Amino acid sequence: MIKRSFNNISQLLFWIMLIMALIPDNAVYAKDPSPDLIEIADEEVSGNDVSPNDPDIPAAEEKSIPEHEELLSVSSETALEDCLSFVKKQKLDITPYFSDTEGISYYKIEKKERKYATVSKSGKLKAIKNGSVNVLAIGQDKTVLKSLSINVVAPKLTFSSVCNSLNDRIDPKESLTDITVSPSSWSTTTPKICSVDPETGMITPLKRGDAVIVAHYAYGTNTVKIKGKLKIRIPVISAKKLSLPLNKTKKLTLKKIPDASIPVEWNSGDVSIATVDPDGRVHPVAKGTTSVNALYNGMCFSCQVTVKAPQKKTSGTFKIDLGNGRTATVTGHYDTAFSNELFRLVNEYRQQNGLPALKKDDELEESGYLRARETSYMFSHTRPNGESCFTAFPRSYRAAGENIAAGQPTAADMFRTWKNSPGHNANMLDPNFTHASMVVFILEGDSHEGFNYVYYGVQCFIGR
Repeated sequence: MIKRSFNNISQLLFWIMLIMALIPDNAVYAKDPSPDLIEIADEEVSGNDVSPNDPDIPAAEEKSIPEHEELLSVSSETALEDCLSFVKKQKLDITPYFSDTEGISYYKIEKKERKYATVSKSGKLKAIKNGSVNVLAIGQDKTVLKSLSINVVAPKLTFSSVCNSLNDRIDPKESLTDITVSPSSWSTTTPKICSVDPETGMITPLKRGDAVIVAHYAYGTNTVKIKGKLKIRIPVISAKKLSLPLNKTKKLTLKKIPDASIPVEWNSGDVSIATVDPDGRVHPVAKGTTSVNALYNGMCFSCQVTVKAPQKKTSGTFKIDLGNGRTATVTGHYDTAFSNELFRLVNEYRQQNGLPALKKDDELEESGYLRARETSYMFSHTRPNGESCFTAFPRSYRAAGENIAAGQPTAADMFRTWKNSPGHNANMLDPNFTHASMVVFILEGDSHEGFNYVYYGVQCFIGR
């Protein structure tokens, strides 16, 4: 016990004031101090006082250390990366993502996450299936130096709609089920059916069929390909190319039309070579090549038409039109060498008389073939069906003439016969004629008239 007496009241007041001056006004005392007690310095707070239970004051975060042999302690300097996404089946080196971390001994993924991806100790990752994993960089002391979160995605390319027009432009990105990772490029394995922009992936249909579109996900030398099938169901023209003799016609059709209520319109690129009917039937006009087009719903489907010389049957049995549905036949063959020599002799004769040489004409050649066999059946300028000989000629000409002969065994004999006849000779030297055909048919057996001259020749002349 310490005793101290005060001589007077003034001394007592002095010591009381000294003791109070030593006690700070803002001191906080706790009867049972807790280790969690935090001393907070005074500061000005406007408004109401803040209570310890105020929701704006965050509670202290509880931390627990899992008890598991495979879990490692996390260093206080562990860095965290944003989540990266890769495509299923992709293989990649993840070490570049840890280039800012030193002292890495190896890499690992926790066992429960290895169904989504695996990683080798050297950092080679393989994405397996949809899911998320954390790649851990482990130091020498088995602490986690850095964690990298990776999301494995499995995109699918599924086209739900059908393309019905050549004018459509299709964006395949709209058909990807997962766009977390964008394809690095695009392609197609069916370039004849559609074209694909390698950068944007935009699809341009070219023809009917099943187009295969490929999305490429590239990482280094490793590329994952996701394929999808796009059905292109546009109409089809019955022929892309058509070779048509002058004496034949051919009907084109537009098949597999999705909407029959929409009309099909036909046109020809060059009506001087071929014309086309409203129902698609093509009529040759002259030798050459043009296009015949079917227009449907804003689309154009073309057929390249090549008109060539008439097809000729050079031997055998031939039908003869007798009119009124009646027919007869003749049997024999055409002598091409005989015919060519006749043509040469006539042009030589014209040149001797100051006239231009006659030109061959495919349509007129067909007329000559027809008239030569008809004269073997009935030797006349009137056809066996009762019509004029000129009905067998081409439709377009300014002037026309015909010479016929029978019984002369050589070209020279036949030419001489015509030359010695004023009317026939006038046809051979007519300056109005520009084209001609000269054909010789050799008849086998008797004609219907009961005799056979064997050699039947015809000259067909026209002026154009």
